[in-house]
Amino acid sequence: MNELKYGCSFGKMGFGKSSKNVDFNKDIILTNLDNIRICLSNKATLTKEQLDNINIITEENLKTNGGTLLVPNPINALNDSDIVVMCYHNDSIIGYAMLKYLNQHNYEYWERIFGDVYDNNLKDYIEYENAMYIYQIAVAKAYQNKGIGRTIMGNIIVKCSPVLISNVSVKNEASIRLHQWFNFNIIGECNRALFYGEMNYKSYIFSNRILKNIDLNSK
Repeated sequence: MNELKYGCSFGKMGFGKSSKNVDFNKDIILTNLDNIRICLSNKATLTKEQLDNINIITEENLKTNGGTLLVPNPINALNDSDIVVMCYHNDSIIGYAMLKYLNQHNYEYWERIFGDVYDNNLKDYIEYENAMYIYQIAVAKAYQNKGIGRTIMGNIIVKCSPVLISNVSVKNEASIRLHQWFNFNIIGECNRALFYGEMNYKSYIFSNRILKNIDLNSK
Protein backbone atom coordinates (compact mmCIF):
# COMPACT_ATOMS: atom_id res chain seq x y z
CA MET A 1 0.00 0.00 0.00
CA ASN A 2 2.83 2.42 0.69
CA GLU A 3 3.66 2.82 -2.99
CA LEU A 4 0.08 3.82 -3.87
CA LYS A 5 -0.59 7.54 -3.77
CA TYR A 6 -3.50 9.29 -2.13
CA GLY A 7 -4.19 12.76 -3.48
CA CYS A 8 -4.77 14.62 -6.70
CA SER A 9 -2.99 15.08 -10.01
CA PHE A 10 -4.06 14.76 -13.61
CA GLY A 11 -1.69 12.53 -15.55
CA LYS A 12 1.81 12.10 -16.93
CA MET A 13 0.81 13.22 -20.40
CA GLY A 14 -0.70 16.49 -19.24
CA PHE A 15 -4.19 15.46 -20.37
CA GLY A 16 -6.81 18.03 -19.47
CA LYS A 17 -8.76 20.88 -20.97
CA SER A 18 -5.96 23.33 -20.27
CA SER A 19 -3.28 21.23 -21.95
CA LYS A 20 -1.60 22.85 -24.95
CA ASN A 21 -0.05 19.55 -26.07
CA VAL A 22 -3.23 17.61 -26.86
CA ASP A 23 -5.35 17.90 -30.00
CA PHE A 24 -8.80 16.93 -28.75
CA ASN A 25 -10.00 16.26 -32.30
CA LYS A 26 -7.44 13.47 -32.84
CA ASP A 27 -7.11 10.04 -31.33
CA ILE A 28 -4.58 9.67 -28.53
CA ILE A 29 -2.26 6.84 -29.62
CA LEU A 30 0.04 5.44 -26.93
CA THR A 31 1.16 2.28 -28.69
CA ASN A 32 3.76 1.48 -31.34
CA LEU A 33 1.24 -0.49 -33.38
CA ASP A 34 0.18 1.01 -36.71
CA ASN A 35 -3.37 1.52 -37.95
CA ILE A 36 -4.88 2.11 -34.52
CA ARG A 37 -8.08 4.13 -34.25
CA ILE A 38 -10.62 4.94 -31.56
CA CYS A 39 -14.39 4.86 -31.96
CA LEU A 40 -16.86 6.25 -29.42
CA SER A 41 -20.40 4.95 -29.49
CA ASN A 42 -23.41 4.25 -27.33
CA LYS A 43 -25.09 0.92 -26.70
CA ALA A 44 -27.98 1.70 -29.05
CA THR A 45 -25.77 2.13 -32.12
CA LEU A 46 -23.48 -0.89 -31.72
CA THR A 47 -23.62 -3.36 -34.60
CA LYS A 48 -23.85 -7.13 -34.21
CA GLU A 49 -20.22 -7.43 -35.33
CA GLN A 50 -19.09 -4.96 -32.66
CA LEU A 51 -21.11 -6.79 -30.00
CA ASP A 52 -19.61 -10.12 -31.09
CA ASN A 53 -16.07 -8.70 -30.83
CA ILE A 54 -16.79 -7.27 -27.36
CA ASN A 55 -18.18 -10.66 -26.31
CA ILE A 56 -15.01 -12.44 -27.44
CA ILE A 57 -12.72 -9.99 -25.62
CA THR A 58 -14.84 -10.22 -22.48
CA GLU A 59 -14.86 -14.03 -22.53
CA GLU A 60 -11.09 -14.35 -22.73
CA ASN A 61 -10.60 -11.79 -19.95
CA LEU A 62 -13.01 -13.36 -17.45
CA LYS A 63 -11.56 -14.31 -14.09
CA THR A 64 -12.73 -17.88 -14.68
CA ASN A 65 -10.41 -17.93 -17.73
CA GLY A 66 -7.41 -16.50 -15.91
CA GLY A 67 -8.29 -12.85 -16.50
CA THR A 68 -9.55 -10.12 -14.18
CA LEU A 69 -13.11 -9.34 -15.29
CA LEU A 70 -15.89 -10.18 -12.85
CA VAL A 71 -18.89 -9.26 -15.04
CA PRO A 72 -19.53 -12.34 -17.24
CA ASN A 73 -22.20 -10.85 -19.49
CA PRO A 74 -21.08 -7.81 -21.52
CA ILE A 75 -24.69 -7.18 -22.54
CA ASN A 76 -25.56 -6.49 -18.90
CA ALA A 77 -22.59 -4.14 -18.67
CA LEU A 78 -23.62 -2.43 -21.90
CA ASN A 79 -27.16 -1.93 -20.66
CA ASP A 80 -25.72 -0.17 -17.63
CA SER A 81 -23.35 2.05 -19.66
CA ASP A 82 -23.70 5.38 -21.46
CA ILE A 83 -20.55 5.41 -23.63
CA VAL A 84 -18.53 2.63 -25.24
CA VAL A 85 -14.93 3.36 -26.29
CA MET A 86 -13.60 0.87 -28.84
CA CYS A 87 -10.00 0.53 -29.99
CA TYR A 88 -9.49 -0.86 -33.50
CA HIS A 89 -6.40 -2.38 -35.09
CA ASN A 90 -7.06 -2.27 -38.81
CA ASP A 91 -10.71 -3.42 -38.92
CA SER A 92 -10.84 -5.46 -35.71
CA ILE A 93 -11.80 -4.35 -32.20
CA ILE A 94 -8.89 -5.20 -29.89
CA GLY A 95 -10.03 -3.45 -26.75
CA TYR A 96 -12.93 -1.54 -25.26
CA ALA A 97 -14.13 0.46 -22.27
CA MET A 98 -17.62 1.03 -20.90
CA LEU A 99 -18.50 4.18 -18.96
CA LYS A 100 -21.52 5.64 -17.24
CA TYR A 101 -22.42 9.14 -16.08
CA LEU A 102 -22.54 9.26 -12.32
CA ASN A 103 -25.46 11.67 -12.22
CA GLN A 104 -27.65 9.29 -14.25
CA HIS A 105 -28.15 7.17 -11.14
CA ASN A 106 -29.40 8.05 -7.68
CA TYR A 107 -27.41 8.01 -4.47
CA GLU A 108 -28.81 4.62 -3.42
CA TYR A 109 -27.49 3.02 -6.62
CA TRP A 110 -23.92 4.13 -5.97
CA GLU A 111 -24.14 3.37 -2.28
CA ARG A 112 -24.90 -0.24 -3.16
CA ILE A 113 -21.74 -0.36 -5.30
CA PHE A 114 -19.31 1.54 -3.08
CA GLY A 115 -20.74 1.07 0.41
CA ASP A 116 -19.22 3.25 3.13
CA VAL A 117 -16.73 4.75 0.65
CA TYR A 118 -19.69 6.49 -0.96
CA ASP A 119 -20.65 8.39 2.19
CA ASN A 120 -17.14 9.63 2.84
CA ASN A 121 -15.76 10.40 -0.60
CA LEU A 122 -18.15 10.06 -3.51
CA LYS A 123 -21.15 12.33 -2.95
CA ASP A 124 -19.50 15.28 -4.70
CA TYR A 125 -18.83 13.13 -7.75
CA ILE A 126 -22.52 12.35 -8.13
CA GLU A 127 -23.29 16.06 -8.20
CA TYR A 128 -20.63 16.93 -10.79
CA GLU A 129 -22.42 17.21 -14.13
CA ASN A 130 -19.97 15.34 -16.36
CA ALA A 131 -18.26 12.95 -13.94
CA MET A 132 -18.10 9.36 -15.24
CA TYR A 133 -17.52 5.93 -13.77
CA ILE A 134 -15.22 3.61 -15.74
CA TYR A 135 -17.31 0.48 -15.64
CA GLN A 136 -14.94 -1.85 -17.45
CA ILE A 137 -11.77 -1.85 -19.59
CA ALA A 138 -10.66 -4.95 -21.47
CA VAL A 139 -7.99 -5.70 -24.08
CA ALA A 140 -7.77 -8.78 -26.30
CA LYS A 141 -5.14 -11.14 -24.91
CA ALA A 142 -3.08 -11.06 -28.09
CA TYR A 143 -2.75 -7.27 -27.72
CA GLN A 144 -2.06 -6.98 -24.02
CA ASN A 145 1.14 -5.27 -22.83
CA LYS A 146 1.33 -3.33 -26.11
CA GLY A 147 -0.02 0.04 -24.96
CA ILE A 148 -3.65 -0.59 -25.93
CA GLY A 149 -4.96 -0.10 -22.39
CA ARG A 150 -3.06 3.19 -22.20
CA THR A 151 -4.45 4.24 -25.56
CA ILE A 152 -8.01 3.53 -24.43
CA MET A 153 -7.52 5.32 -21.11
CA GLY A 154 -5.91 8.33 -22.78
CA ASN A 155 -8.91 8.77 -25.04
CA ILE A 156 -11.30 8.33 -22.12
CA ILE A 157 -9.56 11.17 -20.28
CA VAL A 158 -9.47 13.50 -23.28
CA LYS A 159 -12.79 12.75 -24.98
CA CYS A 160 -15.23 11.47 -22.36
CA SER A 161 -14.96 13.41 -19.11
CA PRO A 162 -12.56 15.59 -17.09
CA VAL A 163 -13.59 13.76 -13.91
CA LEU A 164 -13.36 9.97 -13.72
CA ILE A 165 -13.57 7.33 -11.02
CA SER A 166 -13.09 3.57 -11.14
CA ASN A 167 -13.28 0.57 -8.86
CA VAL A 168 -10.16 -1.64 -9.14
CA SER A 169 -9.57 -4.92 -7.33
CA VAL A 170 -6.46 -4.89 -5.13
CA LYS A 171 -5.44 -8.06 -7.02
CA ASN A 172 -5.65 -6.45 -10.47
CA GLU A 173 -2.04 -5.32 -10.77
CA ALA A 174 -2.28 -4.45 -14.47
CA SER A 175 -5.21 -2.07 -13.92
CA ILE A 176 -3.53 -0.51 -10.88
CA ARG A 177 -0.42 0.17 -12.98
CA LEU A 178 -2.57 1.65 -15.76
CA HIS A 179 -4.28 4.06 -13.37
CA GLN A 180 -1.00 5.03 -11.74
CA TRP A 181 0.56 5.71 -15.16
CA PHE A 182 -2.07 8.42 -15.67
CA ASN A 183 -1.63 9.62 -12.07
CA PHE A 184 -5.03 8.46 -10.89
CA ASN A 185 -4.92 8.37 -7.12
CA ILE A 186 -6.85 6.55 -4.44
CA ILE A 187 -9.82 8.36 -2.94
CA GLY A 188 -11.01 5.39 -0.90
CA GLU A 189 -10.97 1.64 -0.38
CA CYS A 190 -13.95 -0.68 -0.68
CA ASN A 191 -14.47 -3.91 1.20
CA ARG A 192 -17.49 -5.97 0.17
CA ALA A 193 -18.54 -9.38 1.47
CA LEU A 194 -19.79 -10.26 -2.02
CA PHE A 195 -19.22 -8.40 -5.30
CA TYR A 196 -20.29 -9.93 -8.65
CA GLY A 197 -19.85 -13.41 -7.20
CA GLU A 198 -16.47 -12.80 -5.56
CA MET A 199 -16.29 -13.26 -1.80
CA ASN A 200 -14.44 -10.73 0.37
CA TYR A 201 -13.86 -8.36 -2.54
CA LYS A 202 -11.38 -5.59 -1.77
CA SER A 203 -10.74 -2.72 -4.14
CA TYR A 204 -9.27 0.74 -4.55
CA ILE A 205 -11.46 3.62 -5.69
CA PHE A 206 -9.33 5.65 -8.10
CA SER A 207 -9.95 9.15 -9.47
CA ASN A 208 -8.02 11.58 -11.63
CA ARG A 209 -9.44 14.56 -9.70
CA ILE A 210 -10.26 15.52 -6.14
CA LEU A 211 -13.51 17.41 -6.41
CA LYS A 212 -12.98 19.71 -3.47
CA ASN A 213 -10.52 21.52 -5.76
CA ILE A 214 -13.10 21.87 -8.55
CA ASP A 215 -15.84 24.46 -9.00
CA LEU A 216 -18.93 22.31 -9.48
CA ASN A 217 -20.60 25.10 -11.46
CA SER A 218 -17.82 25.29 -14.03
CA LYS A 219 -18.27 23.73 -17.45
